[in-house]
Amino acid sequence: MVIHRSRNGVFTKSKTLKFIMLDLRNPVCSYKNVDFRAFVTRFGSMVYRLNLADHPLVGFCDTEEPPVNFCKDFPNVEDLRFIGQYTTDSEVMLYSNHFDVNTVRNFRKNSSLLHVQKLYFQPFQRSYVINYNSVTASRLLELVPNVKEIYGVPFTMIKEFQLLKKLHILRSVAFYRHSHVLKETRGMQMLVQAKLKFHTLFIGKKCQDQMDLQFIQKNKKAFGALLELGKDTIEHFVIRPLKPKALIVFPNEMPAVKHITLWVISDGGYQYFEHGKDLSKTFPNVDTISFHNLTALTWPVSENWWLPGGIFSSDNFRHKIKFLKSDEILDRMVAWKLRNKFRSVKEIEFETADCYRDDYFADGILFSLKVL
Repeated sequence: MVIHRSRNGVFTKSKTLKFIMLDLRNPVCSYKNVDFRAFVTRFGSMVYRLNLADHPLVGFCDTEEPPVNFCKDFPNVEDLRFIGQYTTDSEVMLYSNHFDVNTVRNFRKNSSLLHVQKLYFQPFQRSYVINYNSVTASRLLELVPNVKEIYGVPFTMIKEFQLLKKLHILRSVAFYRHSHVLKETRGMQMLVQAKLKFHTLFIGKKCQDQMDLQFIQKNKKAFGALLELGKDTIEHFVIRPLKPKALIVFPNEMPAVKHITLWVISDGGYQYFEHGKDLSKTFPNVDTISFHNLTALTWPVSENWWLPGGIFSSDNFRHKIKFLKSDEILDRMVAWKLRNKFRSVKEIEFETADCYRDDYFADGILFSLKVL
């Protein structure tokens, strides 16, 4: 049996699986709810996936008689997810993404979830600062001592994992802070110093569904260093156009790249790469181009793509492209023009934006392959 959250409540049943997934993001999951308490008592040992959110009644309570003791009531959890919500931080006067710090900091001493194999941090995508503050890498590992994979780790936490010699369990690192004290530039420095090998890079981070340009510009050199570190392993990257002076410097050749996602904007005067750069030499094995936000409003700026020196001005480069993808339903005329430019493409595939995928856990993500 699998129990999922439904539109009208929290749980739905299926006879095809023999697990339970418990999603505590719904107010129905109140520990004062007698039925919910009865459910936890009866089925808690069968829960294999547990989603925890920033909910006033969700936390690893450190009271004498907590309504739910997570280690006792859910002893067999294998997949643990900290889910962020859209809340307000009065101190910084910004909409912020807060995980309940007490879920980790106040977790009962000598308590742990021994069966957890995968741990996820899944912030709400419209985030500025994730308020972990007192949460540390060592505390997380006390909570899940046998974890094999951790996803969505704040990049400012990398140094701690490196000192603990646990970088090898990280599967993705996200561009958000776990503390108001640590600066973003310091977080990027930590990431570069860790020398992680990775295969996907989001060059930038989101800010209310837009790309945070200041973050990219402040960390221009660090992004260049990450590209250099991953020049033989990066298979896919997402890039937003920038002013010429702010452009990221790419290695001369990145043979592993097969997929490039272009974040399209409607403003002119922005570029993805240095004017005149021969992309067929820089990315000799690329075969897929994805467009994010390619709409009737943003399409006019594409006219510059085909001009001399534009990103698609090379016939050789366009010939390499076998697949075109878009997260928007394209106008028929736009689709026709694209197919006319990319003669090796038979059809343009519609794909769901990364931020809506179930396995997407970051504003910007690096999937670790190897630690030097």
